[in-house]
Amino acid sequence: MVTAPLTFTARLSPSPLSKLKAQSARYTFLCISVILIGAAFRLSQYVANRSLWIDEVMLTLNIIHRSFVGLAQPLDYHQGAPLGFLFIQKLLTVLFGNRDYVLRIFPLLCGLSSIWVMYELAKRVLVERVAVFAAVLLFAVSDRLIYYASEAKQYSSDVLICLVLLLAIVCCLDRNLSRRDLALLAVVGAAALWLSHPALFILAGAGCALSAHFIWRRNWRGTLSIGCVAGFWLVNFIVLYFVALRELSANDALLAYWNKTFMPLPPWREWQWFVDTFRSVLDVPMGLARSSAIFLTSAIFLAIGVISLCLRRW
Repeated sequence: MVTAPLTFTARLSPSPLSKLKAQSARYTFLCISVILIGAAFRLSQYVANRSLWIDEVMLTLNIIHRSFVGLAQPLDYHQGAPLGFLFIQKLLTVLFGNRDYVLRIFPLLCGLSSIWVMYELAKRVLVERVAVFAAVLLFAVSDRLIYYASEAKQYSSDVLICLVLLLAIVCCLDRNLSRRDLALLAVVGAAALWLSHPALFILAGAGCALSAHFIWRRNWRGTLSIGCVAGFWLVNFIVLYFVALRELSANDALLAYWNKTFMPLPPWREWQWFVDTFRSVLDVPMGLARSSAIFLTSAIFLAIGVISLCLRRW
């Protein structure tokens, strides 16, 4: 009796490296899927082509009926917008007409781009992949961001520009700055001032954060370099102020409308402003401030998360 030789096939368990790569690929796939879903929401809002509402109309009338030089003058109907945004909108209407789709194409492109920039920023800042996924998900499905991605105002471009600035700053923190990096940071920051009003606040914080970072490391050359970059930003802001912002800051109607949104001076005069502002941050997009209990719990978890991130990353 002849028996066939027994053969054994060994099953090799996947290596830890291959498991890590597979897990990374799954999270990347999930994030890309969420980005595409967020893009689809923004495109559907744009295609719906709702009528311009009064605030869009008032800004659009300035863009259509003024020349490029005229847009640098105080706008009618108590409107205000960054010069760069106004010039881009004016150029698009000159090239393609003043249809609603044309007026909203630049905000749409900014809204679509901002999802990817948010993804890149989250990958660099957050430690856990699940945190990256959660950040991109919340950003992609935010109803406010979806709505403003198809509004003929500067809010969508504000979001994109601030995210780009934050990404640039994080990149600077993660490596030694070359002359090319410093020149790029100076140019990007200066351009952002002309394209977005909130960019000023981001750059002010960036200058302080980068200076503190290099001082902590006793990198005096880096500190001096950041000082030069910040000086270039300041010069651009001064020019911008006298070209466009001086008249805007003297508009009584706008000052009265936005009075409650700016920090009181001195800060201790009205501490409730800080509580209300923090509550509004947690209220969008998940409604985490609708009750005191949920607000307090969310604030505690947020504080724990920030402290944990700082300890693990820095």
